[in-house]
This record gives sequence, structure tokens and C-alpha cells, in this order.
Amino acid sequence: MASEELTLVKIGGSVITDKGKPLSFRYENLNNLSLALARYRGKMVIVHGGGSYAHPIAKKYGLKPEPVKVEPKGVTLTRLGVFTLHNEVVLSLLKAGIPVYSIQPLLILRKDCVDAFNEALSCNLTPITYGDVIPSREGCHIISGDVLMRLLAEHLKPKRAVFIIDVDGLYDTNPKSGRLLKEVSLTWLPKQSENNGFDVTGGIVGKVREAQKIASMGSDVYFVNGLYPERVLKVLCGEETISTTISRRVES
Repeated sequence: MASEELTLVKIGGSVITDKGKPLSFRYENLNNLSLALARYRGKMVIVHGGGSYAHPIAKKYGLKPEPVKVEPKGVTLTRLGVFTLHNEVVLSLLKAGIPVYSIQPLLILRKDCVDAFNEALSCNLTPITYGDVIPSREGCHIISGDVLMRLLAEHLKPKRAVFIIDVDGLYDTNPKSGRLLKEVSLTWLPKQSENNGFDVTGGIVGKVREAQKIASMGSDVYFVNGLYPERVLKVLCGEETISTTISRRVES
């Protein structure tokens, strides 16, 4: 799959769930977003976060991005929450006309990752994956959707990567009182971020760091508000809209 034909899309958990309330789904947000994504005619690979279906459970049982020994039941329950959300996302995208093909995150950590995704794309399927819990000899750890975006960018070399979030982009301080930034550099980081107590994968700082790594590989990277699906479609189509770009041209 030629890189100029491919876009990576990350649907943030904060867009499709209420991260302040465990197991709360935002059906209207997802359905509207699915319809917008269905209007894009290019090739896509979709990643989605766990939102309130995963983070509260993971936090309760002490799961982290680093391997830790935890109660096995916590791993099962966290993954059950993710699978429940994943099924809803798949159904919404399918209803909108996107023939998605689920790929487990564990496969992305293996050498045949590129083949699996490219073979799905060659069959006119849209690969979709999600944040998950990964077992290892050292313990279990969370692999976030943002990390998966970076790993997929390394393998697939997309033209662009789009992070769909619940605010208009990246801000100099915070979305409530700060100034929206049209472009940020490869080294810029947020001065402060909102902490809702549920995110166990690094929050906005971790998200920006992974996005910067993707930009450094040569892909165009955007942050756009998924509550305005028309903006998402414009970004996918390379049109001007309200968003933030991570630019290799901007000084830190």
C-alpha cells in the first residue's frame, strides 16, 4: 500500500464515551462521526481508544503502560470493556457503510503486521484496532491507541495521521482558558492538561509525544474536534479547517 494513499485515524475515547462516567457511550457522536468517515474515499486504518469502558477498570486493578503483576481478573474485565466498546464502534461504522475488519493489537507487535493490514486493505476492507492489555513474562501492560498509531505509522508509512479528540485542537495552556494553536513543533508539549482521573495511558502529553514521533517520520499529523464531523472530513481531504497540525517546519 503506497503511503500517499493511506490515512491513519485515531478515534479518541473522549469523543465516543463520557470519560467522567464509567461505561457511558455517546452513540450520537459516534454515529455522526462514522457518517463523516464514510464520505472519505481514500484508504484508512482506524484505531480507537477505550474511554470510559477501559480506563476506570484498568485504574482499579493497577494496570499501567509498563508491565506490572496484577490480578488476572482485572485484565479480563478491562479487555471485556474494550471488546464491548469495540463492537459498538464496528457496528456504527458498518451501518455508515465502512466495511471494517478487526485486527487484534497483539498482531501489531509481530513482524507480519504489515502483511495483515495491507492484505485487508487490498480486499477493500478498512482495518480497525484498539487499545488493549498485552501479557508478557514481566506482567501485563496497557498498549494505548496512541502508541498503536505510532507503531502503525512505522510499519505502514501513511500520508497523514489524524487524532480525533473532543476539543478543537492543541492549546497553549488548556482548552477552557487557553489559545488554540494552529501549528506546533516536534518538541512542543502542553504546559498543563485536564485530568479527569480515569486516563491511565499518559493523557494529552502522551498523545502529543506519540503524534510528534509520527510527524518526525514524514507523515502529516492533525488534531481535530470529533464533535464537528465536517471538520474531520475536511482534514481527511486535505482542506483547511479548525485544527492543529504538528509541523516539521515550526521551531520549538
